Amino acid sequence: MEEDEDEDDDDSDYPEEMEDEDDASYCTESSFRSHSTYSSTPGRRRQRVHRPRSPILEEKDVPSLEFPKSSEDLMVPNEHIMNVIAIYEVLRNFGTVLRLSPFRFEDFCAALME
Repeated sequence: MEEDEDEDDDDSDYPEEMEDEDDASYCTESSFRSHSTYSSTPGRRRQRVHRPRSPILEEKDVPSLEFPKSSEDLMVPNEHIMNVIAIYEVLRNFGTVLRLSPFRFEDFCAALME
């Protein structure tokens, strides 16, 4: 019966009963590797896979965009309309976060030209 109690004492996980070892001894190389990032591991480089160029990013001769006659009443020069539309869309999407009151695109263009 005493032997069973001695065996149970040897299997204890309490830190007070563990042998005095350096804390670094618990950090093995494999556990260190699992916590470090792959790219920071010295001596290892990730092989780059060669991919064909994206058809969207290929350099193509794209004809210039022709705006309809109705775009001339926006008071913004045609060369800036696409940038103005992009900014307007961002403001409309984040208007509630920015606490903006709703506004029309025509009013936005008029405010930019003032």
